[in-house]
Formats: sequence, C-alpha cells, structure tokens
Amino acid sequence: MPWEGAGDPITKPEAERLFAACGGLSPWDRRSNWRWSLVFKGLWYTGFRVTELVQLVPPDVGLGEIEFIPVKTKDRRSMKQTVPDDYTTELRAFIDHYRIAGRRPIFGVGARRVRQVLDQVGPLAGIKRPLHPHLFRHGAAHDLASKIRGSAGEVSMLKAALHHKGKGSQALERYLQPTPAELADAIRKRWE
Repeated sequence: MPWEGAGDPITKPEAERLFAACGGLSPWDRRSNWRWSLVFKGLWYTGFRVTELVQLVPPDVGLGEIEFIPVKTKDRRSMKQTVPDDYTTELRAFIDHYRIAGRRPIFGVGARRVRQVLDQVGPLAGIKRPLHPHLFRHGAAHDLASKIRGSAGEVSMLKAALHHKGKGSQALERYLQPTPAELADAIRKRWE
C-alpha cells in the first residue's frame, strides 16, 4: 500500500480528534490553537502536501475552493481544489480577524513546524502512534477512495483529486484496496 513503511493513514475519526485537540495546545494563545486546527483541517480536506498548504495566501481562498500551486509537478500553473464551504468560511474568518492581507502566507509556518506541532497534538488527541503531515494526504486519499469504490473512472477521480500528474495509476489503485483494519472488520462480519 502507498503508506507502507510510513504508518497507517490518518482516519477520519483521528483527524476529527486532532482538530479538537488543538484547543488544548496553548490555553493562553487562542490564535495559535485556531491556526493549528485550520492547518490540520486543511491537510485533511484538501489532501495537499504540507508545503502546498503552508504557502497559501489570502487571495487563494474562495468559497468552497482553494487555489494552489502544486509542488511535485513540472507544470507550475495554479490549480483549484474543492473543499467544504464551512472550512473556507472559517479560514476567511481567521484571515479577516487577524488582518492577514496581500501575499502574506495565511499560516505563517513552515513544514517542519507543522510536523513538530503534530507531534504535540497527537498524544492530546489520544493517538499513540507516530504521525507526520503526509499521513493526512494518504488518509484523505483513502477516505475519498472508500466513497468512490466501484464507480466508473475511480482511478481518474483519485488522480484528479490528488493532482497526480504521472501516467502510472498503480499507486492510486492501491488506495482502492481495503486497509488492514477494513479487511479485519470485513472478516469479523463474516462470523456475525
């Protein structure tokens, strides 16, 4: 599976616990807590690489979509990613509240800092395994794959959603395979 050796992808319940746990980071720093919740939601909802997310600026955020420049492609044109309206609404509220303007990065952090904070938030969310930001991308891909399994063009949809430019689809097809946990659940259901 694409995440073998990197750990299991972050699941939707784990992602939701991580969002909530951000409130316990710094009781005295509400801006920071809000920022980290938005960073982790952004990684989950978009499936972006962390470097794509941290370079976002206010003009990139529209209602229900985020414009970005992919980092692992020769084609450096901006692309759009569909996200929940409530996420972009919350992101715009953060931008407006803290008066982030122009081409100034919204989050004001780098990829290394995201990793460090994720190491702090994981235990607060009750997640005992090692985490790193790319597991959000794998989790988002697997979550989407679980919703489109069996659809015509499922690999094409995944490729478009994750902005994969390669010609091979073997890695994306692996997302359509059940995770070890899903397989174990299916086997247990046989005995019910």
